[in-house]
Amino acid sequence: MINLTNYHEKIRFRLPATVICCLLGLLCLTGKTQAADYMLVFAKVPDVGADTTPIHDTDPEANYRLNGDYLRSYPRDLKRVLLRPASWNKQDLKRASLVVAGTGLLLLGDREINRFVARNQTTAVGEITTVIEPFGNTYPPLILTGLYLTGLITKNRKLEHASLATAKSLGVSTVIYIAVKSVIRRQRPFRTGNPYNFAAPFSQKGYNSFPSGHTNTVFCVATAMSLEYRHVTWVPYVSYSIATITALSRLYQNRHWASDVFFGAALSHFVTKAVYNRMTPKVKEKMPVP
Repeated sequence: MINLTNYHEKIRFRLPATVICCLLGLLCLTGKTQAADYMLVFAKVPDVGADTTPIHDTDPEANYRLNGDYLRSYPRDLKRVLLRPASWNKQDLKRASLVVAGTGLLLLGDREINRFVARNQTTAVGEITTVIEPFGNTYPPLILTGLYLTGLITKNRKLEHASLATAKSLGVSTVIYIAVKSVIRRQRPFRTGNPYNFAAPFSQKGYNSFPSGHTNTVFCVATAMSLEYRHVTWVPYVSYSIATITALSRLYQNRHWASDVFFGAALSHFVTKAVYNRMTPKVKEKMPVP
């Protein structure tokens, strides 16, 4: 007779491990096979006599290596992201308004959404969410470490840069999300049936539902990898699919309200894009060294 408990434990470990290994392998191969496309996108035809020095030699922040320049870029980019709203244009204000409006609408429907999810629980879906949930906390550091070491060992500069750029985006996004969570103290749905159960800022340690940290983490990584490999068709689809399923798992497991998840996804997505927008002009000027 098959021991179902042991079988489920093996699946919980082996399935994500297999997915992670496959993603690492595909991204490593992508870095090699897409080299020509990448150079066309991130390179410009130099004028006669133009400086063609590799960008990491002239601007360490534009093509990252794990060194002092990279580490010093963390507080600088955090400051720029925090000050970014002061220079928002109409399009930025429109996006922010949509996020606030979407969060508000979901806030009104949080109770009913929570009840609907609770009424439609199945064992199979519950097991899937258990397998997927660690993509929001445990797996991202392992994935980024694996990407960095793979890039370092195989001398794949694209992969090395992508892992460090994603790690910085995640660091900046996490600082902001923790700050928001400290100010907006909301009780989690598994502790209360009232979605409007809030506490005063910086109080009530257990009131830490808004926004969703898992969603913030997984959408930050998904956004960063989609930006890094936006010309590789499968990367955005896979990244955002994993991120969306992970976010939904937080609803299914009754750990967050729908508005927590939505705001966490939007926050990390736009913070990550803000970090990348700061890098983009420099990266486009010269191609990275493969």
